[in-house]
This record gives sequence, structure tokens and C-alpha cells, in this order.
Amino acid sequence: MHAKFRAAVSHGLLAYLMSLGLVLTLLGATGLLRHGWLAAGTLLVLTSGITVVTLNRKVLLGAGCAVLFVALVWLMIGGAGVMGEVFQALILHMSGLTTALPMVGAPFAVLACVVCAAVSWFITHRSAGAYPALILLMLIAVLLWLGNMADSLICLAPAAFACVTLLLRAGDERTSTLHVLPLAAAVTAIAFAGVLAGGAVFQPLKQAADDLRQRIYDTFFYTQPRDVFTLASEGYYPQGISQLGGPAKPHETPVMRVVTPRRTYLRGVIKNVYTGRVWLDDIGGRRYLMSAPRFEKLRTAAFDQDLPLLDGAQDAALLAPQQVRVQMLQDSASTIFVPQRLRQLTPEGELVPYFNGSSEVFATSNLVSGNAWTAEAPLFTAHDPGLAALVTRAGAAPDPRWQQMCDTYLQLPEHLQPEIFEMAQEAIQGADSPYEQAVALQRFLASGYTYNLDVPEQNPEQDFVSTFLLINREGYCTHFASAMTVLCRMVGLPARYVEGYVAYPDSTGVAVVTGKEGHAWTEVYFRGFGWVTFDATPINVTYAPPPPDGGSADDSSEPEQTPEPEAAPTATPEPSEEPEASPEQTPQPSEEPREQPGKSEQETPTSTAGTPWLWLLALLAALLLVLRVVLVQPDVQARISQTAFGRWMAYTQAAHDALHQMGFSREKSETPATLFVRADASGRLPLSLQKMAEAQSLMFYGHAEPYAEEIAQARDVFRGLYSAMIPRQKMLFQLRRIILPAALRGEITK
Repeated sequence: MHAKFRAAVSHGLLAYLMSLGLVLTLLGATGLLRHGWLAAGTLLVLTSGITVVTLNRKVLLGAGCAVLFVALVWLMIGGAGVMGEVFQALILHMSGLTTALPMVGAPFAVLACVVCAAVSWFITHRSAGAYPALILLMLIAVLLWLGNMADSLICLAPAAFACVTLLLRAGDERTSTLHVLPLAAAVTAIAFAGVLAGGAVFQPLKQAADDLRQRIYDTFFYTQPRDVFTLASEGYYPQGISQLGGPAKPHETPVMRVVTPRRTYLRGVIKNVYTGRVWLDDIGGRRYLMSAPRFEKLRTAAFDQDLPLLDGAQDAALLAPQQVRVQMLQDSASTIFVPQRLRQLTPEGELVPYFNGSSEVFATSNLVSGNAWTAEAPLFTAHDPGLAALVTRAGAAPDPRWQQMCDTYLQLPEHLQPEIFEMAQEAIQGADSPYEQAVALQRFLASGYTYNLDVPEQNPEQDFVSTFLLINREGYCTHFASAMTVLCRMVGLPARYVEGYVAYPDSTGVAVVTGKEGHAWTEVYFRGFGWVTFDATPINVTYAPPPPDGGSADDSSEPEQTPEPEAAPTATPEPSEEPEASPEQTPQPSEEPREQPGKSEQETPTSTAGTPWLWLLALLAALLLVLRVVLVQPDVQARISQTAFGRWMAYTQAAHDALHQMGFSREKSETPATLFVRADASGRLPLSLQKMAEAQSLMFYGHAEPYAEEIAQARDVFRGLYSAMIPRQKMLFQLRRIILPAALRGEITK
């Protein structure tokens, strides 16, 4: 009894130190270390109580029932509400809102003590060995490093003390915990002396560690708000990012150097919601790592990589990927500018590309001068020879995305005037196919409206597109792109608004893109074919089209032409009578954009900002679960055991657990050997247990050291019993060993 009491006290001490280190670290990481004394006292009461009640199994059972009863009563009289508040505050804290958790700091500390005390009691039991506690300690240290919270490392000192003690006594089952405590205390003190003193920093090593941590964050935990590109950075939002229109003054500073075989539209931001004042995006909140295989289907759909839905169409010269290299010449937002049908993206240097549901591509930090990447994609635009025939053929095939495209890209505000709907219908008269309708709308805008940067300021109480189409009849790229997108939607063509740059290469294939090449255009979705770029801004410079891809000879599309960067057209038609916009037709001021380009990305229902604690904790929980599953396997336990008796015991305990699942539970007065004799006499087992029963008598009562043959015998007995179990018994066997430590599932000690 004296030895059992000493073992229980040693176990309780280690559990207390382990749980104290875990709780203090958690409180330090959440800024609640002022509740450390409360946690220390609570853990002392908890571990002391657990230590006392485990001395007697009847007392343990009674205490467990009493605790369960008290917990249920507490939950019914208000505890459930307290726990709900704590969990809600914790979730808010993990999402970056750190003001909620301190309001429930004391209850949070107490609940953390309960959880950590239970975990620590199991992982510090002698049967668990030193590895579970050590691996948990290392995982927490890694999380602190990833979170750049080295100041909280000192809080792990008690847990480190417990781990060192477990390691020092792991070499011999007969080593007393009390004997190794002084040495463990000295080792821990030496290890943490550098932390207390501030430590010596080897700068190259620290820089390498910081770079590695940033790389891990960029690849797995990128949830921070980002800066979003907008034409406002080039002078095209003179009235602010919440209002299109007004006199524009584009910059002429070089932005990027592009190597491309032809004129290339480099997309930056894609918007799907028109408010009457500005374009917004309500589907781009989720982020997906561009290189992750698990997002292959999302990536394929976002960039039309599997379209058109025609046999052999992917081999058409029109759809052949071409290589474009972009190098930034100045700092910019996080947006990575790429063509629409992106097939391959190869970043240079440390760039880690992501994409979202809007098919935008962006890095984990703002771009700086010198950042570069290579994109492979088809570079066709509307009016390329052969495109009309290809789009028409693809439209006959069923398109599973069509309804989703209509639901997302046909939205229009209710305040738009009937005159604009009539204008759209008149413009497409005589156009039989959707593609011809889009071409007709583009021609209608390019030939009937004037390009002009110096337009009057936009009245925020009036619809932007209505003002352009019905009153001013002049504007620049944002006017034409907005009008094209709205008119397409009015005739049932899913369309979206795009901002980015247009690269015009010289004879050597190089384009130096400046702010003047900042541009806005429209992408129209065609059933079975996907998105096609349409640029309605007036054009005046012809561009030699690429060779035909074998399309229909009667393609009525116009030769492709290249717009001179935001340049005025050569001819201006006389405007017709300008109807006045009536007060009842003007839109109400819309709310501010949810995502503000050029500023930090705003919160969306599907995005997570702030430190990615949820992901880190989920990763930690998954790793611990996998670790537990691995460590309860008898072969693993035997492999990591440092003594012959420990290896023999791993298989013997597993054999007892297997017999339990097969209906042979050990009686209170029964020895381990007697259990094996009784099970063997039943005749229900596929092998004899007689020699195993004799070996147990020798080991437990004769204190004999098992030989290799006896270890192999125990292994074969366990494997034979396990093979004889039905699948349900095997599943219960594994679950019981995963959930319960050996002490609670009938540890064999005599």
C-alpha cells in the first residue's frame, strides 16, 4: 500500500506540473496570465483530488459519479450559459477580436484547468511512457514559434520539468520519480536560463528561422487581410473607391514589364455585384492555395481549364496556351496579374500564389519591385477569327455550371430605368446567337459613345451607368466596361466587371506597362465555352490577328483591334437627345463596399482574419489523435520500450485487452495467469494459451526477466487473438485502447 501511495503521489505531482505548464502557456498566449494564480490553485485542487480517489477503485467510481452529477447540476443552473460565453469569446479571439476573451477570463482559466488536468493525468501515467508528453510539449513549442510568441515559452517550464522527469525514469521501470526530480530540476533550469536572460541571438540562424516560419504561414495559414488592386491606384477613381466616375488623371509611372506574344489582358480584380455607384465582389472571400492538389476541381472551374465542352476543341490553335512573363517595376497590392484562362502559374522567388472564387490570383503579401512570375494561358479575346463558330458549337453541349453562372452574374439593381432595357434590346436586334448579341452590344457602345477622361463628376444620387448611357454619353474605360456588363445582363448574358492592365508588346514582344495602361473591361460567359474578354472602350488601332484556327469561314466577327491605352477615338458621333433622369428613377446611395480595393480586405462570411488559431489548434488536435492511435499499437509500444519486460508487457497487455473484447473479462480475484487458463479451457480460442499463462506466473511472481522467445510468444498470442476477432470487436479493441489508459481498462500488474 505504501508503494502504491508513493506511485500515486508521484503521478499526481507530474500531472500537476504538466497541466500547470499547459494552462500557463495558454493563458500567456491569450493575454490572460493575470489569472495564473487562479489556475495554479485550481489545478492543485483538481490533481490532488484525482490522486486521492485513484488510490481505491470504488472511491474512484463514486467520485466519478459525484463529479458527473455536480457537473450536470452546474450546467442546468447556468453553467451551460457560461461555457457558451467562453467558447464564443474564444472563437472571437481566434478570429482576431481579442477584446471578448478577457471579459470571461476567470471561467476560461478554470475550464482550461479541467481539460488540461485530465489530459495531463493520462499522458503522465507510467504506462504511457515519456513520448506522449514530450511530443505534446514539442508541438506546443512549435505553435508558439509559428505564432511568434517566444515570450510565452517560459510558461512551459513546469511542463518541461515533468517531461524531463518522465524521460529520466523511462530507462528503468523500477526508477523512482522522487530520485530523478533533482536532476530533472537542474536540467530544466539550465534549459530555461537562456530564456529568462533573454538569450543570445545568432542573427543568420534567427533570420533563417523567421523565413521558414513565414513560408509555413504563407503556405498553410494565410488568412491575413490583404491589399486589393484597384484602378484607384492609377487615378481612375477620382471620387473615391466607393464611387465610379469623375475626371480621371491616369499616372504614367512604369508598373510592370511584360513579355508576351500579343496584346494581353492581365486581370487584377473581378466584380459581380453592381450597386449603382460601384462594383463589388461577394464570392471572393475564400482563399485556396494555387498549388494544392485538393483544390484542383475549384481551380479548374475558376479558370475554365476544362472548357469548351467539345471533343477536340482543346486542340484548337485559338485555345493553345501561350507564355507571358510579368515582372513588377514598382510596389503594388497583393494582386498577381494573369490572363483569364490560366493553365500554369510559375512564381519566381518567395511568392506563394492563392486564388479565390472570383478567379482572382494574389500573393500572401504586397508585391514589391522585382517580383516576377510566368503564366501560361490562351490569349484570345472577342473577334478573334474562329471564335464565334467555336462558341456557337460549344453552346449546344450541356453545361453544368450554366445555372450557377446565371444566379451569380445576372444581378442588377431594381432602380435601373426602362429606357436602358429598351436600349439593350434594340442594340441586339438581328443578332441570333448569344455571342453575336455580345458583339452587337460592344459595337453599340464603341461606336455610339465618346471616349473622354475629363468628364463631369458623378452625382452619387444617380446611377453611374444610367448617367453614362442617357445623359453624358462620354467616359473612359470604367464607364464602358460597366455599361457593357450591365447591358449584357439585361439581355440574359452572364457578365462580370474586370479591372487590371493591358500589355501592348512592341516588335520584340516586350511591353512596359504604365498606369495609363490600367484598364477595365467585361467578361461574358457563354454556355459550354466559358468566359470571353470583351472590351467596349472605343478603339482606333488595328491589330493583326493570329492565324485562323480552322473556324468557320463565314465568321462575321470584325478583325481584332487594339485600343490605344485609354486614348480618344478618331471620330465622335453626334449625341441624340439627352433624356433627363427622373428623381424616382435614381438609386438610393448604396452601402460601402464590403471589400474595399486598395485597402485591407474586409471581412467576409467565409473568410477568417487574424492569427489562424483555429487552424493551428485543429492541426494540433489531429496530430495528437494520430499520435495516440500510433502509440497504442502493441508493436509500437514494444519497439519503443527500453526493457525486455516492457516489450513483453506490451504484447501481454494487448492480449488481455483482446480477451476482454472476446468475452473473457478478468474477475476481481483472478490472476492474469488464471484468466488465460480459463479462456484456454473454454475451447473458443484459435490457439493455446497454456505457455502464455505459465510465462505470466514467472514474470509477475517469479520476477523473471523475459527472453526473446517469450516476447515472441506473447506477440504471437496477441496476433492470433486479434486475427480471430470479428470486425466489430477489432474496432472496439482499438477505441478502448485509444480512449482509455491501461489503468482504466484493467492494467495487469499482478
